[in-house]
Amino acid sequence: MSIRTACGGEAVVLAIAIIIGVLIGVVSCLPFRYATVRVRAINPTHTGSLAGLFFAAIAVSFVMLGAGIVVCGLIARDVLLAYALAEVVSFIVAVIAFGLISKRQ
Repeated sequence: MSIRTACGGEAVVLAIAIIIGVLIGVVSCLPFRYATVRVRAINPTHTGSLAGLFFAAIAVSFVMLGAGIVVCGLIARDVLLAYALAEVVSFIVAVIAFGLISKRQ
C-alpha cells in the first residue's frame, strides 16, 4: 500500500507535506531564537562565546532542515519539492518574525 492510497489521494498527501514542512521550518528556527535570547544575556566582551553559540545554533537549525528533507525524500519523493519549499520559506519567515519580535522587546 502506498502512502497516496493510505491517505486518500494526491491532494491530501500534498497538503500534509506542506503542513508538516511549515511546522518543521518553524521548529528548526527555535535553536536560532534560543541563541538570540542567550546572547543578549552574555557580556558583549566575550565575542568567542557569542560566535560559538551562533554557529552552533545555525548548524543545529540546518541539520534539522536537512533531516526533514531527507526523511520526506525517503517517505514521499513525489511531494519533496513542495515540502522543501514550505520548510525553507517558513524557516525564513520565522527567522524574520523572531527578529522583529526581539527588536520590539
